[in-house]
Amino acid sequence: MEKCKEYLRKYLPLIAFCAAAFWLFYQIYPIIFATHDDMRNYTLVRRGILFEDALRSAQNGRISHLWNHLLLGLPYLANSLPVYKAIVFAAFLFDLFTLGLLLSRLGDQPLAYMTLLLCTAWSSVSTQHNLLISYGLCHQIPVGLLCLSLYFFLLRYEKNKRRYTFLSCVFLLFSCMIYEAFTAAMLLFALLSLTLPESEETSYLRYLLRSAYRVLPQLAVVLCYMAVYFTWQHFYPPFYDGTSFDIHEPFLSVQTAGTYAISFFPLVNIIDYANDSPLGFRSFVQQIAPAGWAVAALTAAAFALLLPRVKTDTARLRRTLVFAFAGIFVPCAVIGFSKKYIGWVKNGFVGYLPAFYSFLFLTAFLCCAGVLIYRSIHEKHRRTTAVILMTAFVFGMCLCATAMNRLFGAYFGELSLRYRNFDKAVSSELVTQCDETWQLFAPDNAGIHARPDYTEDYLKIYNPADVAYVQGGTARDPEKKTLCMRSPGDYAFAALCETDEALHAEAVTITTTLDEVTVSLQLTDGGHYTATVEDGTVLHAPEGKAFDLSVRPGHPPAEEKE
Repeated sequence: MEKCKEYLRKYLPLIAFCAAAFWLFYQIYPIIFATHDDMRNYTLVRRGILFEDALRSAQNGRISHLWNHLLLGLPYLANSLPVYKAIVFAAFLFDLFTLGLLLSRLGDQPLAYMTLLLCTAWSSVSTQHNLLISYGLCHQIPVGLLCLSLYFFLLRYEKNKRRYTFLSCVFLLFSCMIYEAFTAAMLLFALLSLTLPESEETSYLRYLLRSAYRVLPQLAVVLCYMAVYFTWQHFYPPFYDGTSFDIHEPFLSVQTAGTYAISFFPLVNIIDYANDSPLGFRSFVQQIAPAGWAVAALTAAAFALLLPRVKTDTARLRRTLVFAFAGIFVPCAVIGFSKKYIGWVKNGFVGYLPAFYSFLFLTAFLCCAGVLIYRSIHEKHRRTTAVILMTAFVFGMCLCATAMNRLFGAYFGELSLRYRNFDKAVSSELVTQCDETWQLFAPDNAGIHARPDYTEDYLKIYNPADVAYVQGGTARDPEKKTLCMRSPGDYAFAALCETDEALHAEAVTITTTLDEVTVSLQLTDGGHYTATVEDGTVLHAPEGKAFDLSVRPGHPPAEEKE
């Protein structure tokens, strides 16, 4: 029995991490095309024009798109959901691994294990550019590259080997090339330099000069890249509104950076959700599957075991605490001055890409704070009480993350079904046989980025002809034949047919990714035609009647008039 307990104490953190990682992967696996940009990148890859579009985009003022486009497209090359998800999750694990290396150097391994476990168990999805489910690979890895750069910076002065300076500079350059706002990470290098141990007593001025000297290579790399970046913009002025800065409202900038910095945290995430959609305690509990409870319990138990195992001295722990606190805000510092993102926060959009980077540092900060609280309490019963409260907090945050993944999983499940059935419809024979004399009228689907030109690019994956894509509320070309595509509210199927000017048709083809689906179509006499069909089924209207495609189809009864 004692051996069993010893084995459990030794391996419980690893078991909890594996369980949390598997549970997270299981929850996010079905989600594909969480943003319109992902759909656009998939289009470019399938059409074989990724590099061409990267060059075009870079000529709009952002040189980073020369390589970012390629990194964004890479996960789609195999045209396989398992491959895409494997690449995206591997990038997430890469970030965790590099953060663990850095924290092991700043503190010790138990602190690193604790942070990585909570980063995994607390990760949750949202609708606001969440890096767990969107912008795979490209925008996930810069924080990992930055952690490697910081790790080798520390190693340079601990091992006294110059080659580590070169590695630190290379990884910093790569990080800034992908995410330009990481130029602000020089603050983290400065903090580490100022807190490196001095070999001898010296004057304050000499101390500052030595600290500045240590970061000169990294500063030179950042300045050189900024020179290249802004020189490129001189020859190719930017069209992207996110590069327009406003320094006249510093307090709004602080609010913007602070809002984004904490928005990935599960408690903040669920509060934001509850502001938009009422969420009672009973509803919250109903979102959590038995596996979610089990993972939360394992994570909380592992946290309680790891807490007293952190042996790094208090001075180093405080240094790590300050470093992590600065790291929370560094990723969002630059975009805090962007007019675009200041406007987003004003309009209630409280999440963006760098929130994930900040989340990693925020979790490290909370772990350091937890260990310091534990150490500051010497009385046995009070310390036990503190451990129970902190463990309960960890458990609660795990449940919040699971609930958010379930709540947003339903939303993204419908969105994914919408995209997959759209793809199924436009790859069908009815669409692929159209030529430039046709227009595809789709009043239920605004298309990629609500832009007809992007959506027409997607159609060319299956049909090279210039078929016009017409959104709802847009006038159709009377000189062109109309192929109408209607979908119900949950996008479970698409009804395709050639229609007359009044959107009437005698036959409709149903496309769906489901095994079978029940459809309800409006008839011209006001009645409903209902049938349970499979993919590719052609439905014919009763004699003397026609289908009225001006009315949105549905699962009976038919839905609202367009």
